[in-house]
Amino acid sequence: MYPIPSYHPSEIIQAQIHLAALEDRKTDAEILSKAAQLYFRIRQQVRSGRVIGLVDPERKDLLAEEIVEI
Repeated sequence: MYPIPSYHPSEIIQAQIHLAALEDRKTDAEILSKAAQLYFRIRQQVRSGRVIGLVDPERKDLLAEEIVEI
């Protein structure tokens, strides 16, 4: 494992992580791990030419919002 000595999230990010952990009954570390896994998966897919976005559940055939900055 590689330590990340310079990682110090802002108070806002820390609060969002903690709130998500409370809501999902997870630890802060589990939320960070899931976030990192999602980031790397998205990064891989974008590099292979895929588009990442959000889909309206009632219109699954239509991309509601494309996410361009990952």
